[in-house]
Amino acid sequence: MYSSIFASDDMIVGTTDPSAASITWSLALLCANPQAQRRLQNEIDTFLGRNHGQMPTFGDYAELPLLMSAIKECLRVRSLAPFALPHEASEDVEFGSYVIPKGTIIFANLDTMHENPDLYDNPQEFVVDRFIDKPTLSCKLSKATPQARDHYAFGWGRRLCPGSYLVCRRYNISLKDNETLTAGMYLHRENV
Repeated sequence: MYSSIFASDDMIVGTTDPSAASITWSLALLCANPQAQRRLQNEIDTFLGRNHGQMPTFGDYAELPLLMSAIKECLRVRSLAPFALPHEASEDVEFGSYVIPKGTIIFANLDTMHENPDLYDNPQEFVVDRFIDKPTLSCKLSKATPQARDHYAFGWGRRLCPGSYLVCRRYNISLKDNETLTAGMYLHRENV
């Protein structure tokens, strides 16, 4: 019993800082992109109008495709961590002209993965609707094959962030709640 209490406490505490950092970066990115902010605010206001002021639940996010896209884009542009957890090569691996010997510890550079022009058009730019046609929740996609994923903010391979679902949930709730508070607040792009 005590171990399950500590495990749940670790999960909550372990997702607090990443959630806060992600939400802070998201608000900064949206403040630096007033047009994206207005579009997102309009989508949230439209949802609230259709639902008599009822805030969206986790199950309602399919009706908020721009919000889902904005969250994924914020996670792509400002990853929770610059590197994924280490992996060990279980056998010799040929990668291009390199050989990675068995037993080598490998760290994936998530920032570099998120800036790959083969995966993302204009990867240096914040594009709020980049993932508009990919409405699947980030935490559900984190377990997909690498080719099916739209970003790698929760890591890659078998050792994914165990708190991804909780981070997703907090992120979605906080961003839609805070979007109303930030309407009209703008930052100069060079300060973000």
